[in-house]
Amino acid sequence: MSEEDDILQLVKGSGVLLLGYVANYGIGFLTQVVMARQLGTTGYGIVTLGMVFTSSVTIFSLFGLHKGFGRFIPRFDEDSRRGAVVLLGLAVSLPITLTFAAISFIFSSDIALLLFRDPDMARPIRIFALGIVPFTVLRLSVGISQGLQRSWFKAVVRNILLPGSRFVFVIVVLTAGLGYLGIAWAYVGSLLFAGFAGVVFILRNISFGDDAWDAASFELARRLLVFSIPLVITATMTTTLQNLDSFLIGYFSIPDDVGIYRAAYMIAQMLTVFLGTLGFLFMPMMSELHSDERGDRMEALYQTVTKWIVVLSVPFVLVLVTIPEIVLTVVYGQAYTESAIVLVVLAFGFLLHAITGLNDNTLISVGNSRVVMVDNVVAVLLNIVLNVVLIPRYSFVGAAVATAITFAVRNVLYTYHLYRYVGILPQYSGVKRHGATIVLFLVIALVIRWFLPTARPLLLVGQLALLLLLYSLSILKIGLVEEREREILTTIVEENPKLFALKRLFERFAP
Repeated sequence: MSEEDDILQLVKGSGVLLLGYVANYGIGFLTQVVMARQLGTTGYGIVTLGMVFTSSVTIFSLFGLHKGFGRFIPRFDEDSRRGAVVLLGLAVSLPITLTFAAISFIFSSDIALLLFRDPDMARPIRIFALGIVPFTVLRLSVGISQGLQRSWFKAVVRNILLPGSRFVFVIVVLTAGLGYLGIAWAYVGSLLFAGFAGVVFILRNISFGDDAWDAASFELARRLLVFSIPLVITATMTTTLQNLDSFLIGYFSIPDDVGIYRAAYMIAQMLTVFLGTLGFLFMPMMSELHSDERGDRMEALYQTVTKWIVVLSVPFVLVLVTIPEIVLTVVYGQAYTESAIVLVVLAFGFLLHAITGLNDNTLISVGNSRVVMVDNVVAVLLNIVLNVVLIPRYSFVGAAVATAITFAVRNVLYTYHLYRYVGILPQYSGVKRHGATIVLFLVIALVIRWFLPTARPLLLVGQLALLLLLYSLSILKIGLVEEREREILTTIVEENPKLFALKRLFERFAP
């Protein structure tokens, strides 16, 4: 295979995932909107804290093995050895999962007082604890599908079935007037549904016969755990970065502020859609190339994917920076416009994360999971300090600033270690021209944001539409589209004639 074949394989596989991510974010947003509008900031904040609790506990239950599956399975061609990897992983993860779920359920009252200083959180925690086991099984099955490079499973189950069933259950419980406790049951019900699909996938795609049991050696278990255990800390740190702000806002303030902050966070998080889509297939491909000692193709794939993640993410940032109040009002309602400045700050934080977001996957793919762990520990310690200092004084605005600074520091560390150990930097042909273009358009967006009156939304939207059009034309004119990418586009268009108009656009405006 050539470099062009690597990129073409990634793009084709990511097409399915992109549809899944669009569906996931679309259905997920619709669910968030319904909950936020129907429950109000207090009820929405309580549900958010419950979901954050479940996600955090699940990280410990996974024991890093979902990432271990993604790296180890592609390195074996024999079904027996792949089955042995999964068998060993499940033997470690499932008992831990059951233990954590039982502790969360039995000691829910103590957890409510310890973490949230609110005894009323005990009932939601007890309900959410029932979702820990199916959520862990689902994430393990997604890790297995990543290792098998079968992207359809994540697209269909994780990104469509899970949010789709959750939306249906949420509508049912809200119609029945069951409030935030009903939402908790809807959340658990959707996890049970998707978790069952994960079990079916594992049983149909992994062989657990006598050959797998024979191949399940102590040495294989040691290698899997040595790689995965640092990822427990890494995943814990990553989840902490995603959720610590909500926890501490709930601890230092009130659930209303959690709801207001989380609304902005969910929108800003959409900037990772392209990173998540391409990154899912990116890691096993990089692991395979590293195993074959193809450093040249690793660098070419990394730089090309990084470039297009940045190109596709910037328009979303321009939207969030220019019209944050309008976005929040349309999505959640007038009560959430207080978080407009939060949305702007987080947009810049997530943009930086998108630019360098492949660094951790690349380090993991070449076996440097301990480096990723250390970088995440440093980031979390910094985030804790910043949140404790800023949240009591500035509430959710302080949390946003802490998150953006932490993202910046963590990704600088990732970049340094990626260059030190792999010799790769997040740069590509035309990066200086592209960087200057991004800065120019972000400055224009900020000028529009601060100097045009928000009372005239149609004018703001019109200015934004013009800005997005000019940015798109600028990308074509500064020569970011390379010849090999044109050839890849031609190949895709030949297989999908409906995309012919896109090819004509490139030919018309690109130099």
